[in-house]
Amino acid sequence: MTNPGTRQTDGISHWRWRYEMACAMAETLDMERFGVVGLYLIGSTKTGEAGPCSDIDLLAHCRCRPQVRKLLRVWFEGWGLCLALLNRRRTGHETKGSLVDLHIVTDEDILRKDSFAVMIGSIHNSARLLRGHLPGNKPC
Repeated sequence: MTNPGTRQTDGISHWRWRYEMACAMAETLDMERFGVVGLYLIGSTKTGEAGPCSDIDLLAHCRCRPQVRKLLRVWFEGWGLCLALLNRRRTGHETKGSLVDLHIVTDEDILRKDSFAVMIGSIHNSARLLRGHLPGNKPC
């Protein structure tokens, strides 16, 4: 049986296309404007198992006011709606809403080890850093 993430549309696998789109979002994100310390990839795109129906799960570590986090969500929703349209044209699969599933964590969430925050720096099921302010960090 073939891994659904390895099937191809237009010569590129579903997970690879999603990974490239996640990298494009990371590269164009104004991290200072939105107070993003790190942007991480999680879920089936990170594991290489994403298929034509999969979303792109992102984790953003933010140090900003709630109003700025709302703007960050809108920015990613714009990307996600566009990517849903592109994915439909590539695969025929209709996605209701955004193809991007954004999870935002704060320093407080990390200290409390809340839900998604535990994925940052975890040994098991860790988040993959796409972009951040860590020494030696390389872009996608």
